[in-house]
Amino acid sequence: ERSKIPGVKNFIAVSNAPGGWLDYENLLAQGSPVEPDYEVDNRELGHIVYSSGTTGKPKGIMWRRDSYLLVARNLLLDILSDLGGNDIFLGLQPIYHAVSSFVLPCWMRGVTQVVTPKFDAETVFPIIEKENVTVIKTIPILINRYIVHPDIKKYNFEKIHSIIYGASPIATDKLRQAIGIFGQVFIQNYGQSEVPLTLACLKKHEHVTDGTPEEMAPLASVGRPYTMVKLKIVDDNGIEVPAGKTGEIIVQSDHAMIAYLNRQEETDAKLKDGWIYTGDIGRIENGYVYLMDRKGEMIISGGLNIYPNEVEQIVYAHPAVLEASVFGVPDETWQEAVKVAVVLKPGMAATENEIIEFCKQRLATYKKPQSVDFMDSLPKNPQGKILRRELRAAYWKNYTRTIGG
Repeated sequence: ERSKIPGVKNFIAVSNAPGGWLDYENLLAQGSPVEPDYEVDNRELGHIVYSSGTTGKPKGIMWRRDSYLLVARNLLLDILSDLGGNDIFLGLQPIYHAVSSFVLPCWMRGVTQVVTPKFDAETVFPIIEKENVTVIKTIPILINRYIVHPDIKKYNFEKIHSIIYGASPIATDKLRQAIGIFGQVFIQNYGQSEVPLTLACLKKHEHVTDGTPEEMAPLASVGRPYTMVKLKIVDDNGIEVPAGKTGEIIVQSDHAMIAYLNRQEETDAKLKDGWIYTGDIGRIENGYVYLMDRKGEMIISGGLNIYPNEVEQIVYAHPAVLEASVFGVPDETWQEAVKVAVVLKPGMAATENEIIEFCKQRLATYKKPQSVDFMDSLPKNPQGKILRRELRAAYWKNYTRTIGG
């Protein structure tokens, strides 16, 4: 109802304009055919978006006028080159998040786009089959839930040729299971709001689940940089490190942000000499980028660095685990200890000792969780990212500083 959004002055209808609405065709007819006497610079501010706030208060991120067009170029060049007029696209994320960047390339190629108000399996599975969906954009949390749903074998997913996923890590065992169900159709995308969506991608043919260890290794990566992106790993002094060494991921591209809105100090920390410092810790091996974790969420226990994502990969491999989040909690001896919050699959059970022992057998001893919290659900932002920060904060509220954070 218009009364609920009084700040909007005009509503425009493409056809059959109801009373009080402006008619799109009439507006076009009233316009002048003469080009406006104004020079447009695509490098100027065109959009302000806000970060999802997984590591702190959301920040206004200033994008160029042509940011969406440059992202569309990257997607069509690297992962959606075969997108065409016969495709049916389904976005399984809120439209205001990463899915919005797929709207323009779909329009450019004449793709039909399907919209759903809900992302639960009971809603999504019938839509995929009924609408003959061929391309899906989604997130790992939903993939995890879909592949264990009891009705998944009742539906036909044969028309799907591409499933793009990203926004958070996915455990390799879950990815293998998903490939077993949907086929060799998965494309991983790595990006962040400061360099919209497209930093690196793992293409379909690189999702190898049956081969030599070297052939299957990229499955644990986020792929290789997009064609129009420069990416390197640097140490704390901004010096590039050798291949295989861990450091901060920094990138350079024409679609990077202009600055943070009214936050010069944070802009200077993020954007240095034309490079965006992502805050992500990773390494490059054989050209593939492997994420370790967010720089600010690394656990330092007894002076040793522990990356939560590495531990989460192991926890997710436990057959009873549906969702997991690893974070550091105060410890008198080691400063920080590893804790994991776990949501179990419906109808399945596991004990704290069982989870810890499972990790101990697969990780260096100092990396294993020291304790486990079993929860009915994990806190998430509207985009479906697990808010590790919220889980962690409850344990540090009586401390003047979050040691190791």
